[in-house]
Amino acid sequence: MRSSLIALTLFVALPATSQEVEEPLEAARNPIRALFDLAGRISRGVDQTNSTLSTVADQMSEVSARVEALADVVPPAPISRCNDQQPDVRQSDSAIVTYCQGGRCQDIVQPCFPYACDPDTGTCELSCTVNWQCAGGAVCNGVTNQCAVQGYSCDTAYSVLTPTGQSGDCWGYLCVAGTCRNTCGTDIECKQQEGYRCQDG
Repeated sequence: MRSSLIALTLFVALPATSQEVEEPLEAARNPIRALFDLAGRISRGVDQTNSTLSTVADQMSEVSARVEALADVVPPAPISRCNDQQPDVRQSDSAIVTYCQGGRCQDIVQPCFPYACDPDTGTCELSCTVNWQCAGGAVCNGVTNQCAVQGYSCDTAYSVLTPTGQSGDCWGYLCVAGTCRNTCGTDIECKQQEGYRCQDG
């Protein structure tokens, strides 16, 4: 019996504080004030959000400015195209390279000779497998895969081939290394089937 009285006494001895009682009562008595308090808290939250967004916008502007500054320091890759001012673009022996920096661009003519300009890439060929990869006046060496200026060559044993592709007769003399000889030592060095004989030896 005594234990029950003690427990009851302890329970009764712990009433609610005046603040715990007054706050709900105050809110109930003055709902308009409670609404104003809530609106104030919402307004402060909105202000804080706006401040955060403003900070983010400032940071993005700073990043954008740095990117633009970097673009001036590191120019874009140059753009190359074949020189279309020449009559035959396929055999164009130069490329036009456009360099840009700081909003200003400049065209530079880049010679390709003895190679041609590749119209597919707009750049100079660096090797060849066929003659059209070489500029006019040059031919592709199938062994080295390099373009070289075409000189005179022997068309037959007794005729010469000019750079324009025309065959010229050596008038009975042998053709050696693209040159018609003008002397002989024996009849073998002459075009005997057409009646030529060596008169020098």
